[in-house]
Amino acid sequence: MQSEFVVDELSINVVTGDSPQDRNGQGFSATNAEAIITKNQETVAALSQLTNQIVKIRCANLIVSGNITNIVTQSGITKFTLSVTGVTYKKPQGVKIAYKNT
Repeated sequence: MQSEFVVDELSINVVTGDSPQDRNGQGFSATNAEAIITKNQETVAALSQLTNQIVKIRCANLIVSGNITNIVTQSGITKFTLSVTGVTYKKPQGVKIAYKNT
């Protein structure tokens, strides 16, 4: 099985809120990701076979791992929704961050 699947777009959504069932007053949080594929139908076919399995999806320097929970295809665009289990951001090689003292 492929270790990472490259997608055209990748976004992460985080939602928090109160939960009436929570006796400790901590509420809830949920993190999901949306991966969009418009070009590579081989990737769409491979990911479609892995529903409810943990996969790694990459777009540029962002890597998200999680379970595929939903797949929607419309007008040639396929959107995969993942329940996120991990997020990695890899700093681009050769990029230097300059800090300015004030």
